[in-house]
Amino acid sequence: MTTALRYEVVTRSGARYVGVLAPAPNAQVKVVAKDGTASTLSFLDVVSFAPIKTGFFDRIDGTLDVGGSYTKSSGVGQMTVDLDTDYRRPSYDAFTNFASTLTRDESNTITQFTLRSGYMHFREDGWIFSPFAYLARNVDLGLSFGAAAALTAGRYVERSNSSETLVAFGAGVGKEDLTDGRTIDDVDAVVNLATSFFRHDYPKTAVDFSLLVFPELNRWGRVRGNANARLKRELFHDFIAVITAYDTFDSKPQVAGVDRNDVGVSFSIGWTF
Repeated sequence: MTTALRYEVVTRSGARYVGVLAPAPNAQVKVVAKDGTASTLSFLDVVSFAPIKTGFFDRIDGTLDVGGSYTKSSGVGQMTVDLDTDYRRPSYDAFTNFASTLTRDESNTITQFTLRSGYMHFREDGWIFSPFAYLARNVDLGLSFGAAAALTAGRYVERSNSSETLVAFGAGVGKEDLTDGRTIDDVDAVVNLATSFFRHDYPKTAVDFSLLVFPELNRWGRVRGNANARLKRELFHDFIAVITAYDTFDSKPQVAGVDRNDVGVSFSIGWTF
């Protein structure tokens, strides 16, 4: 295997190599760095290849999913929009994940969303550090608008050419504007779990599960979080079908009479770029 462009090659141990690919013995991959250093790897130890693109916009990868439904008898229409983007470099990944649901009936329109945007730095020892901002709105849980800033550290506990699992822990601070007009401050621990199972052959298929939890440190016993499960399957080049299930939860809502869980399932068509 020979390439003119540079690639980032990651192994099961989390080691990262950047360079052009050069001919190697059977069942091996040779990566030649800029300084001429050559590393020969077992092909079965490689879990991912990522091209090192030159242009700014060429380095952005992601998916945009859009779905909707309408029930004439109730007059309720709903639209879902999910956007995931990554700007990849050998040592870091800048990411944005946005998920929203707009529900409209004859009397009003309700918009709910979560937005997570941050930076993931990959260390040579396999550890990952990730500062990020988290914004949310969910009136069903009594939250008019919430914002938090967090820092987590973790590592991939399992990686292969068909699956990966990331576990990270940290802390954060934030504010919540409640639907009853009050504003409260939060000091949180942060737990982040993300696992994926995937296949690269056509039709490309992936199952992703993510769990972001905020156990509050200034209100013992209250835990907030968001869980997402997504099944993505390739329809044809650059287009996918997506089934998403989510649960946004608050163990102790701060507004009386609201729900503790907001659960939903959606079907959408996505475009990868």
